[in-house]
Amino acid sequence: MGTLWIIATLVVISLLIIAKFLDVLSTLRRIRYASNESNPFARKMMYRWGPKITVWIVFIVALVIIGVAGGVAFTMGPVFQAIFIVFGTFVSVVQFAVARANWTGRDNLITRLIRKRYFSIQKLIK
Repeated sequence: MGTLWIIATLVVISLLIIAKFLDVLSTLRRIRYASNESNPFARKMMYRWGPKITVWIVFIVALVIIGVAGGVAFTMGPVFQAIFIVFGTFVSVVQFAVARANWTGRDNLITRLIRKRYFSIQKLIK
């Protein structure tokens, strides 16, 4: 694996961890009660364990996923590494946007698009 691939993979791993950490901090700031959470899966977890424990559990799970995916990216060929870098960059941009929306209390372009898609999917499920 070339040096550029290693650096790019490490940068994406770092971005994913930082973005998720900021999402956790901003969620802790915004969510006081489980009923404030829009994600039904996370809301159920929050009812059971409370918002603080839930967001830290989600953070730990995210760290494991990032670690496994990053580790696999280091061992696979350039095609998988490129996919990891592109997908990881996309996910980190979305996480940064979610964290920003949580901090400001206002949706941004990315969170508005996500919210539209999310509610469209929710309507289909119900």
